Amino acid sequence: MDPLAPLPGSLAMRSLLESLALVAANPALGHHLSKGSIESWLALELAFQLDPALEPLGWTCLVEERRMDLLMIPRGMEKKAARLSLSIGSAPAIGVEIREAKLAQGQTFEERVERLTQDLSKLGPSVQRFGVLLTTDGSWSSATADGGAKSKGDAVDRAEPLQPGLRRIARLTRQVVYRGFAGRLWFDVVMLDGLRGSIEPGPSVSWAEIAAFAERAERMFPVPESVEEQAKLAASARAYYDQYGELPKAHTVVQRCLCFEQRKLRDVGREAEGDELEYQIRLYEALLS
Repeated sequence: MDPLAPLPGSLAMRSLLESLALVAANPALGHHLSKGSIESWLALELAFQLDPALEPLGWTCLVEERRMDLLMIPRGMEKKAARLSLSIGSAPAIGVEIREAKLAQGQTFEERVERLTQDLSKLGPSVQRFGVLLTTDGSWSSATADGGAKSKGDAVDRAEPLQPGLRRIARLTRQVVYRGFAGRLWFDVVMLDGLRGSIEPGPSVSWAEIAAFAERAERMFPVPESVEEQAKLAASARAYYDQYGELPKAHTVVQRCLCFEQRKLRDVGREAEGDELEYQIRLYEALLS
């Protein structure tokens, strides 16, 4: 394997979205959101989730490197001087800039989008990069409730177009609850329009790729219930899907169902196909939205 082989942009994009889904499932997220700014924590947590996904591809993550919150690079660059001259495009790399907007604290989605656009533009044309904007209208229940954060959150929830020059690739929407702190949470993954080497979606996800993601999720968040209880939950969700075409609303339940369906087939050495594969793709896509 070429130690400096480039990483296809579509594969980097999917790895980032999968890692964001796992970060969103972390119970510590609500705690950190309730305490203060989490941009640095999110960069570290994303690197923690991305590394296992990038390792088979010969890539890894660096945090707060070369003016970027997160930098994906080939492992062959880790100890090389080439990593120090990314601005002139001497080596493959994909950067990630992270910004946070807490609506209940008076921060605005529009201002953070503008700031993120400026930060992405400063990196120059040679480095591929993503932006991640975390927005929440979460607040403490004891705080004065004037409806301001919720109304701002309603506007964000409509997913209106971003400012010119910025393109939304994907959005993950979650509910966050931590003790008396609660609200909605949005992860917008964006990139600059017209960037050289623009990253476009790749082919549809394969069963093997879904299986790899499910194994990562299962290792990260082991389920305490018995196999019988897991089977009952998965069977109930599948029966409802077969009858109404709808998945559970809670992302934690969707994740548990996907992991169980994957493990069930893995235990008998069989791959999903037909309706089984279609169902697992729906579960997977729901976790990335």
